[in-house]
Parts: sequence; C-alpha cells; structure tokens
Amino acid sequence: RIEVIGKRGKPLSRVSGGSGRESTSFLACISADGTPLSPFIIFKRGAVQTRWISTKAYPGTVYMASSNGWMEEPVKALLLYDGHNSHISLRIIECAIENKISLVKLPTHLTNRLHPLDKGIFGPVKTSWKKKLIAHGKKHMGHGVRQLKKNEFTELLREVWRESNTENNIKNSFLTTRVFPINSGKFPEEEFSPIELKRYKENKQTIIENN
Repeated sequence: RIEVIGKRGKPLSRVSGGSGRESTSFLACISADGTPLSPFIIFKRGAVQTRWISTKAYPGTVYMASSNGWMEEPVKALLLYDGHNSHISLRIIECAIENKISLVKLPTHLTNRLHPLDKGIFGPVKTSWKKKLIAHGKKHMGHGVRQLKKNEFTELLREVWRESNTENNIKNSFLTTRVFPINSGKFPEEEFSPIELKRYKENKQTIIENN
C-alpha cells in the first residue's frame, strides 16, 4: 500500500521507486503474562552489518540475515495454524517433523477468533506503522523517492512495538481467544463443522481408550 503526501488543496501525483525493494522479516512474539518479547528481524543480505543496528532500536532486538530475507533456520516451535484444508498437506507435515515443529490445527472457520496476535496486536501494529510511515515521509519530503534505510526500519519498529504491545493489549489477546487461560467451552459446538467435530470426538475417545 502506498501513501501519497502533499499540501492540502494542491494536485498530487504518485512517484514509484521502482522494483528494487527488499524483503525484511519481522518475527512477532508475545507472552501470555502480558510481556512483549523483543523483535527478531531478518534482513535480506549475506550477513548483518553494524550500520543497520540502531542504538534506538527496541531493547533486545535480535538481528539475522539470509539470502532472501526469510526465516530459514530450523528451530523447535509450536505452530498454531489455520484449520482450512488448503493450508495443510503431507509435505507440510513432513517438513514440520523434520524441523521439530509441533503442529496444532485450529478449528475450521474459527482462526480469526483464536489467534492472540491477530485478535489484539496486529491491528494496532498496522495502524501505528501507517502513521509512522506517513510521518517519516513528511520529514523527508522534498528529497525525492527514498527507500527506508534498515536502521530507520528498526527505529520505527521500536516505536510501533512499544505503542501496540501494552500489557493490557497482550493479556486481552490471550483472554479473548481463550488460548490462555484455556477455556475449551468458549465456543458452542454448533459453531464447529459437524463432520470435523464428530471426527474430533471419535479421535479423543480412541486416545482415552488406548491410554
């Protein structure tokens, strides 16, 4: 999305900066106790350069680099994923096993209610990020199209992360989704797919009998 900035009452035009954009990944983590974890940033480069690391970045920010700016290294993790059938395959399951990732399939059509980050954090993050980019554009107005520098990205992210991750926001994100504290009775059975609910109950009964 592109924001066009100009004086009120004056004709505006948009100038694109070309296709020379780079991918930068930001791993967002929060804890159910209301604590925001430090950002994990992956730049598209062979190695992290010291000039990218700003003293004004969020405290404890971790920096990594990869050839494509994506997350590549295997780590132990618990992955809550969208329960839609198109989002899972045998290859994904095999990949998860190979990389020691535990998969937890969220109930179909209830993902938007069960993701803590989606429920209470990413909304404020997007709103704050938009405001920061507009302010940054106004500050550098008159200098032509200018790519956001990596150290500037980390500084803006610090402000956004601090504003969005209040203790109340984080705790309410887990509370409203009932991920923590766990509340299995949050959603009535009629909101689930009858077929999948039947399969779940049968599998649960099988596990109980086998134990």
